[in-house]
Amino acid sequence: MAEPLSYGYPNAAITADRLPVWQQPLARFTVAGPDDWKVSALGSLDRGIRVEAGTGSGDAVTDITTPYETMSLPKPDVAARWYLIVRRRNWSGTGTTTLAAIVGTTATNPVLPSRFNEPGSRSDQPLALVRVTQANSTVQQIIDLRCWAANGGVEAAHELALSYLAAPGAAVKIGRTEHRYELQANGVWGWRSYQLTMDSGVYTPVWSGFQWRGDTHISKGSYWVDGDKVTVKAMIQSGRNPSLGLGNISFSLPPGHPTAADFMSVGTGVHSTSGTGGSLRTVVPVAGPGQSSATVWVDKNPFVSPGRAGYGWGEGAAFHVQIEYRRPPLFEN
Repeated sequence: MAEPLSYGYPNAAITADRLPVWQQPLARFTVAGPDDWKVSALGSLDRGIRVEAGTGSGDAVTDITTPYETMSLPKPDVAARWYLIVRRRNWSGTGTTTLAAIVGTTATNPVLPSRFNEPGSRSDQPLALVRVTQANSTVQQIIDLRCWAANGGVEAAHELALSYLAAPGAAVKIGRTEHRYELQANGVWGWRSYQLTMDSGVYTPVWSGFQWRGDTHISKGSYWVDGDKVTVKAMIQSGRNPSLGLGNISFSLPPGHPTAADFMSVGTGVHSTSGTGGSLRTVVPVAGPGQSSATVWVDKNPFVSPGRAGYGWGEGAAFHVQIEYRRPPLFEN
């Protein structure tokens, strides 16, 4: 196993071109790229793992490893056990950085075990949790614990990484949630989570296909966008003297958010009637590829319109639907 090229230990040469911007001081531990120090299963070794080559830093030490490294984990003394894979930094002498595995929990839902956490003496940078079993010679599960930092932001692969990133003022994005380590009302520091939504809003869906929606009917809709995924909720409630008819009922999707041109999307919904003998029945909203509207069906064989299924449409009756779909790219080259 090749020794890593390390910068930041005592007596090591440190130059501006050797300390990437992402190392200082955005996160205590980071890796440089999406595959740097990534841990994966290696079937050719007994309970083997492979750690990709790359660059990472922790506690003001930057390490560059090449080529990839491999490790065979012990056969557990119980049915299953987790191991924490770390980069271990040791400041004794001129300083060394090595790959190590720490024995962890047997629980199905793991937590990080104790590790060296003394910068300037010995410190472990978590890379992954790996689950092995007695019955299988291959790794059964890997939880990525790496994080990336640049230009004032930190991104982590899994929420378990928060346990080693906790520090007053820390802000870590995982998926579409930002986690901030804040002073709580009880005077204790802790993580607080904030859901990130790229876009959201309300609109008035245009419903069609009714014989008569009813005077003073009500139509409402809301939506939120997460990347290329759009989630829409829409409803219509009949007014006075309504008539459903036998036509195909449809509603418009939010303006500027049509479906992508590749897949059909299916949602969920209910048809409700009020008053004596009121009922709830299921309906299925469907949006075809490249469409700006969705059609409401009843799950018969084949699908039929609500009117042909015998659904009522008295005053106060309503459709409530939700559908999720992929939208076209915002920008195309």
